[in-house]
Amino acid sequence: MLDLSSLWKLEKNHESLYSMKNEMKLLQERTEFHKLEKKCQELEERHENLLIKMKEVRLHLRKLEQEVDTHKEKSRMAELTLYNGSVKDLKQLEHLEKEKEYHRNLIDVLEDKIIDSMGISEDTESRIDEIYRLLSESKGDLVEKQNLIDESSAKLKNGMEVLEKTIENLEGEIDGARLSKYNDIRKRKGSGIAEMKNDVCNGCHMHIPEKIVEKARQGKAVVTCENCGRILYGVLEQEDI
Repeated sequence: MLDLSSLWKLEKNHESLYSMKNEMKLLQERTEFHKLEKKCQELEERHENLLIKMKEVRLHLRKLEQEVDTHKEKSRMAELTLYNGSVKDLKQLEHLEKEKEYHRNLIDVLEDKIIDSMGISEDTESRIDEIYRLLSESKGDLVEKQNLIDESSAKLKNGMEVLEKTIENLEGEIDGARLSKYNDIRKRKGSGIAEMKNDVCNGCHMHIPEKIVEKARQGKAVVTCENCGRILYGVLEQEDI
């Protein structure tokens, strides 16, 4: 009997290696990882912009408070001069009264602005806390996903090394002409050998003529599918890998 089990094992190992290479490619593309990475970058930018805004709001608040203190002092001085009896001129008294009222009105306006700014400050601080929370969670997810990717990559790399060594060993066991024929078919078709089951080639899923089935089952020569050209591996020759 012609032993095709080594070729069949070789095919299965090539399939596993191909699958692992695709998994590695997907890991390297890391579409979800890059989305999460982009999300972190966007959150960092928003967090930084909010911190800048908070700094500006606080500076504005301090400026308003300083202006209020300045106008309070000017109002106090006008009131002190107005009532200490040092000024006797009626026009000057009227001017001091207007000046005191002017500063008082400005103080009211500024204090309203302070209240508004404090509201903006509280809202901005709340948004900073929320963005920081989201950023911390996203960074944690990013680290966790990176660790999983690294772990998976290491496992795939080790697995591929084992398969490549197994393929090399199997190729050393197979007749050179048969291996060359298999590799040529595999290069053109993607797989070099196909299981023949229930008179059907599992490579192209086409029915195999009875004379080809019988010839393949006799195991006296390498038989290929008339439709796809793959080497046929009859169920009688199949062994566990």
